[in-house]
Amino acid sequence: MHFIGLGVLTFVYSGLISPLIAHWSSEKGFFSHKKWSGQLVSLKDHGNILEIHLTSALVSALGIIFLSRRILVVRSIDPLSIGLDSINKILVGYSFLMAGIIIFELPTIYYDQRHAGGGVGGLILFNNLIALGTSFLLISILHILVFKGYIFCYLNFTRSFQAGVASMVAICGGVDIMTPLSCFFISIMSTGLYFSVALGLHESAYEDPCNVVAVHFVCGLLGHICTALFASGENFGIMNPNGSAHLFWQLYTFLVTFVFALIIFLILFSIISALGILRTELESRNHQMAMGIKQKKRRRCFKRLFNVSKKRVLYGPTSVLLAFQIGQVPYKLTYNAKRMQHRDHYDTDIV
Repeated sequence: MHFIGLGVLTFVYSGLISPLIAHWSSEKGFFSHKKWSGQLVSLKDHGNILEIHLTSALVSALGIIFLSRRILVVRSIDPLSIGLDSINKILVGYSFLMAGIIIFELPTIYYDQRHAGGGVGGLILFNNLIALGTSFLLISILHILVFKGYIFCYLNFTRSFQAGVASMVAICGGVDIMTPLSCFFISIMSTGLYFSVALGLHESAYEDPCNVVAVHFVCGLLGHICTALFASGENFGIMNPNGSAHLFWQLYTFLVTFVFALIIFLILFSIISALGILRTELESRNHQMAMGIKQKKRRRCFKRLFNVSKKRVLYGPTSVLLAFQIGQVPYKLTYNAKRMQHRDHYDTDIV
């Protein structure tokens, strides 16, 4: 993406949209202490699903849609832009991300003492550990079932950590008032939903290697709804007489936030695209090549130019691309497809 366009989007999101939604979600904001059908309702969003996860994922999705498909010529890629991917880096990176989510959710001393005399911090930590353990176990089982036991590859390891983050996102809205059993069931639902959406999007032209939509938008929305259904305090929960009103209010706050952010960023992306600061010159050429192939092959909007199949040679992680570039790869591009069919593949169409 063009640097100027990226700067404008960052400024609008971080400086205007995010603070405004944070204010709406606060105790004195637009989403708090309202009456619906004679009942007092408030938004419950302890981990800021609306402000952080749903809106940022929406911006990411719009960016991918506006940037659209592209073709990358391997030897024209700057070697400095090709990351040397490894399992160790994924482990360290996602570990810091998970730790950051937990630390962000920990209560202040005042909040901890005000809720049942303390112990909220320990409950938050335990619930997150339950979510992580459940998601790691379930995603491993799904990988074994779907990929026939071939799970020790870069892409599957990445999906495993992303599933853990997805479960943490799904419970963060009410992590301070949920029971561990509720977090266990929510983690099962979020992991299955994440895995289905991630695989579905991977088969399309939608280029999202970090699975932002599957992790933060889809599982964030699931968590936003589950907060009203499974929370066991503050008049939330499916068994509470006011539970239906709170469920409606959770859906209402999501809808308002979604429509507001969607309109703002649709207008912003349209202006950036019209001014010619959406793509760099190289990205524009790559996009034009892809659109030419799309027109020739008569592909539908969200269908890959080159289908993913066992007969196609797939290379990955991206360190293999760097080896191709500098001519130090130990095998040729015509390497036997049968020996490469289970390797990771690069999410962008490659020529």
